[in-house]
Amino acid sequence: MEDFEAEKKRVEEKIKQRRTEREEKERKDEIEREKKRRETGSEIVKTRELIEQQERIRLAEEFRREKLERERYKKSVLEQIKADREAMKRDNSTNVSPSSGPSVSIPIASTSNKATQPAPNKCKLAIRLPNGQSITHEFTPNEQLAAVRLFISLNRKDVINHDPSEHNFSLILPPSRSFSDEDYNRTLLDLGLCPMSRLIVQNTKKAY
Repeated sequence: MEDFEAEKKRVEEKIKQRRTEREEKERKDEIEREKKRRETGSEIVKTRELIEQQERIRLAEEFRREKLERERYKKSVLEQIKADREAMKRDNSTNVSPSSGPSVSIPIASTSNKATQPAPNKCKLAIRLPNGQSITHEFTPNEQLAAVRLFISLNRKDVINHDPSEHNFSLILPPSRSFSDEDYNRTLLDLGLCPMSRLIVQNTKKAY
């Protein structure tokens, strides 16, 4: 009888020990899983921050290139204006002939009182989609803004259904210029978007 009780006690102790070991293992496994979840979450945050940082760097570089392009265009305009003025002065001086008689003031006709500015031959647009992605395309200055809107409808990748009629949006010129219905029938040159501009796509519920 005593042997039976002793054996029973040993079995119970062994069961208790195994239960304790199992619970301890489960506790350690849970701690390890939680640690991995936190590490994964931290990696996701780091990856998101890295992507945002790269996007900021890319946008800053695009703004820098746009600024340089505008400065080059402005410089070419000023140089052309200067050249036109010098040409007008040369024309005026050659039209005045010396005379031994009384000095007579003769008005000199000028074909143009305004210097001719060279028109840009391209219009490069950087278009930012609602999801943060950007698409860049080069248009001709005489294309209408409606052509830009059609190009975006056919090439944007941030929508599931690619039927343009089901994705209505408007275009914004930073910082806050909105285009009217009439503007979509005007050329990019008339709207002052050449030689380079940035546009923002803003989803709307009303189609133009």
